[in-house]
Amino acid sequence: MHDAAVHEEPPRPWTVEALANLAGLSRSAFVARFLEVVGQMPLRYLAAWRLDLAADQLRAGVARIGEIALTVG
Repeated sequence: MHDAAVHEEPPRPWTVEALANLAGLSRSAFVARFLEVVGQMPLRYLAAWRLDLAADQLRAGVARIGEIALTVG
């Protein structure tokens, strides 16, 4: 996976297949490598990161919750 692909486009409806394709790996090889490097399944990582991003934006008061949901996915 490109190091920042999910971070550059958080609302994109990412799939493991799309991430694996971006990384040039099979789905199973991508998941194994992601688990090895990150320590979590890819979509679990993405969900947690989106929640952290949304929480930061809520605390900062930069937008309403509906707007934040659209920007983080």
